[in-house]
Amino acid sequence: MVYAGDGAGSRSVLSAVESLRAALPLDAQVEAFREEDLLSGDWADDCALLVMPGGADLPFCRRLNGAGNALIRGYVERGGSYLGLCAGAYYACRRVEFEIGTRLERQTLA
Repeated sequence: MVYAGDGAGSRSVLSAVESLRAALPLDAQVEAFREEDLLSGDWADDCALLVMPGGADLPFCRRLNGAGNALIRGYVERGGSYLGLCAGAYYACRRVEFEIGTRLERQTLA
């Protein structure tokens, strides 16, 4: 499952989906899904890999903090696999510091 909700870069989503389809066996299902789908939790039992693509992590936080994070954390704690690409990798971190002291500065704490 590749997250394609708010914050996910369309090119990153497309690249992740196409790369996974090319790398995985033909019978593997690779799908993009929105935040509503993630928040429903229906995906977790059948998902082999949750991919959070590149884009912008702050919109991920705005949409998924709370219930979404709890679903993702629970999925991983039960043995699910998480792949974060660029902003998706930042999103999985407890603390992020980026370009401190510049106009691009970002600091987040989970």
